[in-house]
Amino acid sequence: GDESFILPPGMEHYSTNGDHLPLPPGRRRVLDQLFYGEHWEPDPYQGYERDPLSTLPLQARMQAHIHKHRLMAKNVDWDVAAVLSMNREGFGPKGPVEVQSELFIQHSSRGQYWDVSRIFQTRIVHPDVANSQGHTALIAATVNCHDDVIHLLLDMGVDINKLNSEGM
Repeated sequence: GDESFILPPGMEHYSTNGDHLPLPPGRRRVLDQLFYGEHWEPDPYQGYERDPLSTLPLQARMQAHIHKHRLMAKNVDWDVAAVLSMNREGFGPKGPVEVQSELFIQHSSRGQYWDVSRIFQTRIVHPDVANSQGHTALIAATVNCHDDVIHLLLDMGVDINKLNSEGM
């Protein structure tokens, strides 16, 4: 049979619940073809390892994603160029999640431990949320030397490997 539909060896020892296992490359290809239709392009990355683009800074990942989906922009009913240029006009006011996300990063930057904790406890904001430059709460607390907030964020489970658009 087609080996691109087979899971990596020994995977059954890890789990018998296939809901969280990686998609075999052949299955991913078929699903992508169905989803993108005539705009489908073969993806050169077909492995099980983490996507090689995931280690790039946010801006580089966005550019790769934009290039991959460049033909889809005319098929959506919203202004792709406005999103890419970070122009909010026409999209309405900031919602509660966006406002709380901004506050989460700002409070972390200022060392406001209890405000950071309060926002996290609402479960509205993900601890790895980043602004448009890729700055996270952990980066904000770290560059401003707020050790108590850094430890709080680490206890929340932040990703210590997350990079901003400058590769920091």
